[in-house]
Amino acid sequence: MKKTKISQYNDQIIASLKLFFDGHLFIIQHKLYRHLIITGIIFILIFTVGLTYLIQLINWTEMTYSDDIEHFLTTYINLSSSYIDYITQGGFWIIKHALKANKDSIFLSLFLIIGTPYLSFLSGKIQKLVTQTDSKFNLKKFFKEIYRGLSISLRNTFKQFLWFLLILILSFIPYMEYLTPLFGFIIQAYYNGILITDYTLEQKGFSISDSFKFYKTNKFAMFSTGLGFMFILLIPVIGWFIAPTYALVSASLYFEKNRVATGNTI
Repeated sequence: MKKTKISQYNDQIIASLKLFFDGHLFIIQHKLYRHLIITGIIFILIFTVGLTYLIQLINWTEMTYSDDIEHFLTTYINLSSSYIDYITQGGFWIIKHALKANKDSIFLSLFLIIGTPYLSFLSGKIQKLVTQTDSKFNLKKFFKEIYRGLSISLRNTFKQFLWFLLILILSFIPYMEYLTPLFGFIIQAYYNGILITDYTLEQKGFSISDSFKFYKTNKFAMFSTGLGFMFILLIPVIGWFIAPTYALVSASLYFEKNRVATGNTI
């Protein structure tokens, strides 16, 4: 009997989530314990200072540049200065409210961006273990991977934030406030999966355009990778230490599984 698309999508999500259990065995087998500690420390440091400084930056920008923004808007919008002032204040309020309402997802994006150098290094180590290769460390290649990783991370984080702004606006529509948390959760899981998986793709030499093609053809795997990452983070304290490494291993195992299944020689 031919499976429906929903059944196929369900199978894809379950198969991807199972890779987290394989990742657990992989981490034990290769004794990657110290990397759990390092990523956990980075996670805690960013959690304690990152979001606070981000809100302060928005407040500073509002205080410093609000007059310039209002002057710029008056040249294009035929409204009184008082209305322009309301628009400017409202815009900053929406941005700050979106940050506070989605602080966990924004924080995770910050972690995956700021932690790019170390996560790129760790992803390379995982790739060597998964593929059983012993390629030498190349500093020039490493910096290129960091630049590429930051480019995609910032781009996807900006897209994610735009989605959150849209969801925030939708929440003002009657009864939509019951659905917007679900929309936000799906968006967060999907983009977290992309940010995590990209470390594997950059190790494999994928161009930015090839990476986006990979995301589009593996949407449900991206969602389930981000979902598994978020589930592990729900474990108090311990989740902060183990989630990044478990997610990176899972993404790497998924890529190898997908490569074998499709006959991709990359």
